[in-house]
Amino acid sequence: MPTHSNRKRDHIDICLGSDIEHSSRSGFEAYQFIHMALPELNVEDIDMTTNVLGYSINLPIFISGMTGGIDDAVNINGDLSELCSDMNIPFVLGSQRSMLYDKTSSESFTIARKRAPNGLISANVGATEIASKENHMGIYTIIDSISANFLTIHANPLQELFQPEGNTSFSGVLHAIEDFRKR
Repeated sequence: MPTHSNRKRDHIDICLGSDIEHSSRSGFEAYQFIHMALPELNVEDIDMTTNVLGYSINLPIFISGMTGGIDDAVNINGDLSELCSDMNIPFVLGSQRSMLYDKTSSESFTIARKRAPNGLISANVGATEIASKENHMGIYTIIDSISANFLTIHANPLQELFQPEGNTSFSGVLHAIEDFRKR
């Protein structure tokens, strides 16, 4: 059975060394854009800023859930957090489940705040981790360790079902999120 760190390293290796083009449709083929030769506006007048959770960001996009938990992820998360901070867009760290069980994995996550002290950074745990009340104190510690601006809870039951070390305890997630918010 593969370990968490081997699986994370495999994810990085696949992205760096393989053809990872996505072959399904994007959805834009359902739209026909009308050419506007005289748009009657100046591009510099277009304002893409928006508010997310009370924070003003420059673009309505964010980088989310890339990697973490292994040494190979330190520079990746550091670089991405700096980029997001420079662009004033949110950065959501990769799943921090490993931090619940292995404190040695923390540098690959804490690097984000070190490299982007003013960035908008989100901690990230799985729905199955928050469903277990025994994990709540650990999740609060994760949030505090990176001085997270907010918490992202990712829900990916299909991935959890098929990965060898996946957590398939999906019941009670909504109630646990409600309890977690009462902190």
